[in-house]
Amino acid sequence: MTAKPGNPALVRARYAHGWIAQRHLSAAFRECAAGLGLRLDVSARQVRRWESANPPWPTPDYVRVLESMFGVPLDRLGFVRPAHLVDVDPDGYDEGRAFHELRGGEQPGWWRSESDEIAANAHYARLVEAEQSAVAVRSYLPTLLPGLLQTFEYAFAVIRASSPTLTQDDVLRRTKRRVERLGYVGKCSPVGRSLWFIVHDSALRNPVGGWHALADQLGHILVVLSQRPDVSLQVLPDDVGAHPGLNSGPFTWYDFGRERVVYLEDLTGRSWTSRPTCLATYSLAYDHLQAAALTVDESIELIAKRAREAEMKAWTTGTGRLGGGSAATADTKTASPSPTSDTSESEIPRSPTDR
Repeated sequence: MTAKPGNPALVRARYAHGWIAQRHLSAAFRECAAGLGLRLDVSARQVRRWESANPPWPTPDYVRVLESMFGVPLDRLGFVRPAHLVDVDPDGYDEGRAFHELRGGEQPGWWRSESDEIAANAHYARLVEAEQSAVAVRSYLPTLLPGLLQTFEYAFAVIRASSPTLTQDDVLRRTKRRVERLGYVGKCSPVGRSLWFIVHDSALRNPVGGWHALADQLGHILVVLSQRPDVSLQVLPDDVGAHPGLNSGPFTWYDFGRERVVYLEDLTGRSWTSRPTCLATYSLAYDHLQAAALTVDESIELIAKRAREAEMKAWTTGTGRLGGGSAATADTKTASPSPTSDTSESEIPRSPTDR
């Protein structure tokens, strides 16, 4: 009698990650859940059910852990999404359509957004579309904190320094657009989506915009992590040694379910690639970076520590704020100026050397 085929997609993924026995996957699941701050466990028997011909769709927390472990949506691991979770978006979200709209009329493989103003506007729309439509976003940032999580003051300093030819009005306009992006991600997003960031510890200690701006920025990240379960962040410590990110700049992996794309930035433009060899390279690199980074809980503790250090340096260097509290416990309303408020030239954030 021929044995049932089971769920070969999950079995292949398990072997690819080095979890030879089902009990190895169970142990890895517990470790990943703990890293996400979840007290979950799974038995080898449950793993056998997942690897059966008709695996049951897990509950949301289990979905989150499994997708974090394997780095792909659960649909790609042989699970069939229940009918009540399909097409929940009122506009009829379609993974393939989202990817092809992102690519526009350009050919598969590589496509690019140039740095002129017209292309920059098109690029921004494309970036927001990717962030809204992807079921999973994975970013590695070696020198800066994530654009999606930036406060107004921090973002202003980044844009002004990285684009010195822009006028002041253009910098303000781009800054306002950047700090609004996280709010867009929460609307019309696919079910079970996740945003995952890996940053270097040096980014937590770099006073972009001044020490007070950094303290507020780190406090804002702590608030977002506490309020948005779909957002996770890991810190790569200074003493990690050699890692796949040493020879690469920042990159972001967008997973649309049936399609995937990697986004890269440089000084002259923005590039996107869907080439299988490139996707495989960046996927493997991100897996190794996740393994080398601190756990989510350890990262949160380090961010809080760096926020306190930045707040102290702001006061000792004379750049602290009257009546300011600890950035580690700052409310989002005080973490940065409103992105939609009219900011006069006198209110533009300055670095300590500009004061």
